[in-house]
Amino acid sequence: MLLKRTLDMLSLAKQNLNGLPVNEAIHYMYQNNFDTGQLSYGSTLQFLNQCSYVTVMCYTDTKEKVWSRGLSPVENAQSKNKSVSICIKTSLNTYGDGGNASTSLHPKGWTYLIEALNYFYTQGASKPAFRGIDFFEFEGLEIMWQSVKTVTKTEIPDISDIKVAFDNVSGWLMFPNHEGNYRVEVFSANGESVMSETFNNTGKIQTSHLATGTYIVRITDASGLFKTLKFAK
Repeated sequence: MLLKRTLDMLSLAKQNLNGLPVNEAIHYMYQNNFDTGQLSYGSTLQFLNQCSYVTVMCYTDTKEKVWSRGLSPVENAQSKNKSVSICIKTSLNTYGDGGNASTSLHPKGWTYLIEALNYFYTQGASKPAFRGIDFFEFEGLEIMWQSVKTVTKTEIPDISDIKVAFDNVSGWLMFPNHEGNYRVEVFSANGESVMSETFNNTGKIQTSHLATGTYIVRITDASGLFKTLKFAK
């Protein structure tokens, strides 16, 4: 009856908000329990009859589990274009969070988050109802971002056994003391892959063709070990 009451209150809000959009955050299990007959109310479409869109809380620690939990609500709402967003947790020991690592992507770091966003949007490309990704909450997301090292022309931090420098004038991303082969991947700040190259002899990658902005660089050696940094053009 609590879910029915929630739907009734959303209907009342919709009637009295003079066209303002109504959004409700819902548990990922509502749709599954509705499908199995454990709930009479709580399907994604029932919420969307009263809301402009819904946010499905999928708080877990891997991208695969997040998508698995959000898939049923997204598929149930396939007749409602861009109506279901999936919320992931980026907080850990921050305001509003008890520090449970099994519910958050925070411990896996910024590189994993970028990979997860690529994964979500690739999976969601064929789902008409998929609206995008929401974050709980901004402070945790900001902490993840701040943990990424920044490289400038004058700052050359060690990355494993490699020194890295970025020359903003020439556009070269340089690895002056490298040995062996390395794969270099460059991502935009929103997670889009913009470059992927392997270098051995030259020890530098040209980035002058990239637009002005902030980028994430991942360097991977032959053993699969990698290091992540960011640079701004």
